[in-house]
Amino acid sequence: MHNKELLYKARQICVIPSEYQLEIEDYSEDGSRAIFAWKHPDEEEMGIWIELDGNGHLLDLTKDKSTAEVQHNLFNQEDLKNKALQFVEIHYPGAVNMFMEEHVHKIDENLRVSYIQMELDLPLPFTGFYIDINEHGEIMQFHFNGSAEHIVFPELLLPEEKVRCEFLKDIIMNLMIVCLNEKLYEKGDNLPHLVYEPELLFYKMPADGKQKVFIENEEEDKGQIYKRLPKLESGFSPEALTELDAGFAKIREQDFGDAIGQVYRKYGDEPAAPDHSIMTFFNKRNENTIKVKRDKETGKLIGFISFIETAGNQLLSIKECEIAAIQFLNAIYPDAHLYFRMNEEIESDEARALFQFDLIHHGISVRYGTARISVSRTAGKITHYLGPEVEPKLLLSIDPDPGISKENAIEIFRSVFQIEKQWSKEYKDNSESYYQLVYKPIYPDFKGTVAFIHAKNGKLIVEKGF
Repeated sequence: MHNKELLYKARQICVIPSEYQLEIEDYSEDGSRAIFAWKHPDEEEMGIWIELDGNGHLLDLTKDKSTAEVQHNLFNQEDLKNKALQFVEIHYPGAVNMFMEEHVHKIDENLRVSYIQMELDLPLPFTGFYIDINEHGEIMQFHFNGSAEHIVFPELLLPEEKVRCEFLKDIIMNLMIVCLNEKLYEKGDNLPHLVYEPELLFYKMPADGKQKVFIENEEEDKGQIYKRLPKLESGFSPEALTELDAGFAKIREQDFGDAIGQVYRKYGDEPAAPDHSIMTFFNKRNENTIKVKRDKETGKLIGFISFIETAGNQLLSIKECEIAAIQFLNAIYPDAHLYFRMNEEIESDEARALFQFDLIHHGISVRYGTARISVSRTAGKITHYLGPEVEPKLLLSIDPDPGISKENAIEIFRSVFQIEKQWSKEYKDNSESYYQLVYKPIYPDFKGTVAFIHAKNGKLIVEKGF
């Protein structure tokens, strides 16, 4: 289809309110995709996203909020399911019979209907389609994956118990501190705990046993060297060490639940918008901006990033940048020297120096307890900050001595660990995808994955399934 035809087709997918403005109109160079997005001019969280293939078939539809003017009728689950499947059949005749029902359940205020392709009585991930419909019968989201093109069926199957033993043969238990976020973990309390994390050498094995897929542990301790921080007095705000000053105006704000995100831009610095392409869209939102994220309750700075490309007339040494980074960290966390250690492996070039500060408690590392700070070597300002997800003061209450041994933790983990056959989508070097039958870990006694074993009492900590 020509571009104008694709835009016309997109406008027919659903009702687009007259006040919505076309924000993205982007076509791939090879003609295989077209993306459109409309936004309410005054409401950041009200928009519509539509993606079509080159022939005008609907691939993705997402509505942030309902666009129906009046909604009186309330439908039961069976009627909502039928309406959803009718929508699918309009765009893909025969698709409902081509795939198998995977699940029908509530997600927030919508009903999700998901269908998937099956082979050997097992689902093939990233196939089929899913569709969300609200209680009034309005389609809020639709995504079509289609059928698997290349499936590799195994010539033989390794015995399941043999594979299970292979998984558990060289299991390691790593002692660490983790904040158990209530949104991520069953019975999480948002407090740090001393835990063991089970580490397997591989996370899946082809069912024919020909090639194991080993885990690359990016957080593996590679003999890192730390040094203590000096004690500093906090006499200023962290913003004083950044480029954010009175010349900036707040252009956007977003509520992330526990945090507030804010975007600032200097007056008169908004870039021109020559078209509605995705590149222009992101340039318009990011160019010449500073993005700030704060804790909603305390106002403490959580993250900071500058998209302003300015160069000063200085050339600070790495040591001078280090002092600026430590001052900034201490302005956010007074007495930072009590909790953080600086990683002596520093990334730097002529423009900036990047420092990493890790929370270390009695020699024990803290998961997601890292603060990263980037300093401009020419301006002496902080240009990027990402803070730890753990409040440092909470570590003081953690007893560093485990109540159970690593050997006990391994036995607890073995008692609940099982495996099952699953289809896995793989990619060759040339990006051609195919499906392969593999064995993967499962925990049949739990709704999610066993992520940790509490080092004090041996209780299993389960990561929620999503």
